[in-house]
Amino acid sequence: MLDRGLRVTGVGTSDSHHLIGDEPGYARTLLYVGAGKDVPGGFSRDDVIAAIRGHRAITTNAPFLEMTVGDHRIGDTVVAPGGGVDVAIRVRAPAWARVDHLVLYANSQVVASQVIPDSQGTDYATRIHLSLAKDSWIVAEATGSGNMFPAVTPTEFPPLDATMIIKALSVGLDLSSLPLTAKLKPPRVHIQTPLAITNPIWIDVDGNGWTSPRPPLRRAPVAPARPPDVRARFDALPEVSP
Repeated sequence: MLDRGLRVTGVGTSDSHHLIGDEPGYARTLLYVGAGKDVPGGFSRDDVIAAIRGHRAITTNAPFLEMTVGDHRIGDTVVAPGGGVDVAIRVRAPAWARVDHLVLYANSQVVASQVIPDSQGTDYATRIHLSLAKDSWIVAEATGSGNMFPAVTPTEFPPLDATMIIKALSVGLDLSSLPLTAKLKPPRVHIQTPLAITNPIWIDVDGNGWTSPRPPLRRAPVAPARPPDVRARFDALPEVSP
C-alpha cells in the first residue's frame, strides 16, 4: 500500500478468544499526542484522532520504538535535496522483552540491519545515514527472540486447524509415501517474542512533493449501497399457523 502511495496508519490491537492465552493488551498502538500531553487527562479525543490521522503511531507488544529525521517525527514528510538523510532510532524495552535486532526499510527494501548487543537489549540507540536516489518512505522495526513469559503466555496446546481435521479424516489411509506427511503437524508451543514497528516518515528528495515508488492502483468504482427495506422483508416472511 505504501509503495502505491496509499497513506494509511498501521495500528496493532489484541483481543481474547480463549480461556487460556491470547490475553488482551499484548499488542497495542502507541500514539504521539503532543509534547507534554502524555499524562492521564493531558490529551483530548481530538488529540488522539489527530495522531491517528497524522500516522504518529507505533505498533508494539512491549518495546518502545522512536524514529526521527532531524526534527521530524514519524508521520512527517521531510524535504531532503539530494536524498541524504540521517535516521535516528532508539528502542527501549523492559527486561522481560529485550530486543536483539533492528531493521530499517525504505520502499519495502531492507536498507539497514543491525544486531543489538545483549547489554543494550533494553536501551539501544543508533544513527543510520541513507543516500536515497528517489522519493522514499522509511519504517523501522525492532524484534527480540526471547520468550516474554510470564508477562505474555505462550500457546501450549496444538490448535484445532485444518491440518488436524485432515489427519482425522485420513485415519486408515497409508500416506507414508508422501514427502510432506511428516511436516503436517501444528507447533505444540508458540512463544510470544518482542516486536515493535513504526509508521513511515516520507522523504521527498526533489522538493516537488512526494511521489510513490510505484504507480497508484486504480480504484474500482463501487455502487452506493442501498439499505434493505426491513418492513418489506418482514412482510415477505411466510406466516406460521399455530
